[in-house]
Amino acid sequence: MSPPESEEPQEQPHEPLHYSVRVSPRANREMIEAFLHLEAIESRRFERETRRLLHQRYHVYYTVQDDTADGPLVNAVHVCHASRRPLTLTEARAVREEW
Repeated sequence: MSPPESEEPQEQPHEPLHYSVRVSPRANREMIEAFLHLEAIESRRFERETRRLLHQRYHVYYTVQDDTADGPLVNAVHVCHASRRPLTLTEARAVREEW
């Protein structure tokens, strides 16, 4: 008879950590500048106001329509892994033509 295999200890789920975040005035200005710069680039690329959300490791490109019959509508138009290069203008046009 062989000895019983030892079981590996199972990791217990950890309680989420909660932190307060303090942003310096300089960091706040830099975040706003970066946001406005990226928003301008994305909007030019898609030729309409397009927003980008980083969700886990994915970029979700989307537009917002405030004036639909059913109320505000978010249109997800493109999703890609964060490690991929940004869309080229040609790729952005192809995405735009589909929505």
